[in-house]
Amino acid sequence: MKKIKFLAFILLIPFFMFISSCKKEEGSFSNIVIDDKFKDVKFEDATALYDGKPHSIFVSGLDSEYQVFYYGNNRTNTGNYEVVAGITKDDVIVKTLKANLTIEKYSDLKFPTITAMYQDTIYQPKIEIGPRENATIKYDYNSILEVPGEYMAYATISGGKYDGKVYSTNVIIKPFDISLIEYNTVFEYDGKEHKISPITKIPSSLAIHYINNSLKTSGEKTVDISYKIKEGYEDYFVNNQSVKKTLTVKSNASDPNYYDNPTDQNLITIKYMDQYDNLFATKTVNKYDTVEDPELLNDETHVSYYIEHNTIVFLSYVV
Repeated sequence: MKKIKFLAFILLIPFFMFISSCKKEEGSFSNIVIDDKFKDVKFEDATALYDGKPHSIFVSGLDSEYQVFYYGNNRTNTGNYEVVAGITKDDVIVKTLKANLTIEKYSDLKFPTITAMYQDTIYQPKIEIGPRENATIKYDYNSILEVPGEYMAYATISGGKYDGKVYSTNVIIKPFDISLIEYNTVFEYDGKEHKISPITKIPSSLAIHYINNSLKTSGEKTVDISYKIKEGYEDYFVNNQSVKKTLTVKSNASDPNYYDNPTDQNLITIKYMDQYDNLFATKTVNKYDTVEDPELLNDETHVSYYIEHNTIVFLSYVV
């Protein structure tokens, strides 16, 4: 037995000596051609995902009269490895080839779960895969994903490093919650008619009815809102109780009633301070009014001002 092992070692010595000598020269091992018998031989680069198991690449298309010895195969950890294949016949190396074995870090694809409210929309989760993967994805789901309920969606990948993998995810569609509808209720006066309207997207199977929903002048008005669900869609909605909303039109300088009915939001306070920061007068005015006050200021007074919060502070001192 020892003689057999020794003989096998002796036979491999020329192979390793040849590899050593080739590494000192420029060029590719695959450029070494002996005859046309190797025209169908392939030794190609390969990529594998790390899974804790050893990976190797092998020569294909070789006649049975040849044997192959490999150097650099059987790799487990992530990285890029050069693998050399030595083709022998009658214990003589007749050709060498090289290829790269790459073991990539396993990065699983994401097939996101979808949780949403019913919205007349077909929800179809997608897997994001890079264009270089050269893979196709077949999805298994249908248009029923627009109806409230819980479903499973599947994606099968063909080609690339994820070839043969099947992913699944959940699609949860909840009934539309009418109580979560948001409305646009506040407007600035512009002389036009204003009405409350929904900001939230409303499914076509839900109708909204308003009572007293119109305001052209500045002020406030209570609006009654009720809902009507299309027949056959009752289970698609929840919380369809009627509600009340306040329609508000804010007054501004363009409003004819602005000065007659000033509101707190349109008022500012003027503070009159002397050069020692002593307060000697205050006055509340409409912010669109002129802030000069001849009764408090005279020709011998120098005035400057700054704004602090919603207050104009006048600094008054003798010239």
